[in-house]
Amino acid sequence: MSDRQNNNREIVIGTDATWSNALVVTPNPAWAIIAGASFVVNAQDPANPTVVISRTFTLPENRRIQTATLTIAVDNYASVLINGLFVVNDNPQDNPLLYNPGRTFDITRFLNRGANNIVIVANNFGGPPTPTNPVGVAARLNITTSRKKD
Repeated sequence: MSDRQNNNREIVIGTDATWSNALVVTPNPAWAIIAGASFVVNAQDPANPTVVISRTFTLPENRRIQTATLTIAVDNYASVLINGLFVVNDNPQDNPLLYNPGRTFDITRFLNRGANNIVIVANNFGGPPTPTNPVGVAARLNITTSRKKD
């Protein structure tokens, strides 16, 4: 968590080994790098072509959520739920050479003061990962809350 000069508070949450079922992997050289986020696969089964990770986090009850974004890069496609609501629901990629190089979504309306949960389901086209058909997902949430207590 970092304080900004404009009296707001910025909260950054990136994928790493603290997420449920996440194992950090070396990114494929072709993948988009997201600062503050690691590429992860299933910790329980790294060879699984479907990565399912989650994270529960708490936002201050006494501060307004001003802005929030989700930046995600995935090989090949993903669905993202925040507090049980779809934020991203990609169409399956039918070409293993295609992967998502990174996108950013406004997620402000999906977040609550207090407890929140994010679930990411990433899918690798073509089955289990291989050196020429890797699997992985990286994501970062940037949340700005009011500094003053509401």
